[in-house]
Amino acid sequence: MVNFLTTEFVTTTLTTLPMLDATSLINNVGKWVLGLLLLIVGFALIARGVGDFWEGFKGKGKSKDWGAIVVGIVTGAVGAIFLYWGADQIISTFKNVGDSVPTK
Repeated sequence: MVNFLTTEFVTTTLTTLPMLDATSLINNVGKWVLGLLLLIVGFALIARGVGDFWEGFKGKGKSKDWGAIVVGIVTGAVGAIFLYWGADQIISTFKNVGDSVPTK
């Protein structure tokens, strides 16, 4: 049985665990929040782009509104870029945190 109150266990645990100082904590949380915001904005822009595309495609009467279709495509593309940036940021945050976890 391991005695969790021994000096050897405590010092070994404290030296192997990664310590986060205030700067790296703020940096990690900031990157995480920025990634989530980019994901939310990306999904919203893609939804808006699909909506604009659909409204332009339906058109009024038999004519299609090509301007709305183009705006929908561009808005969806910008949303996809934001979505990619946000997902990439969150994945890199998980990779960085995973690298700092001790394996021994």
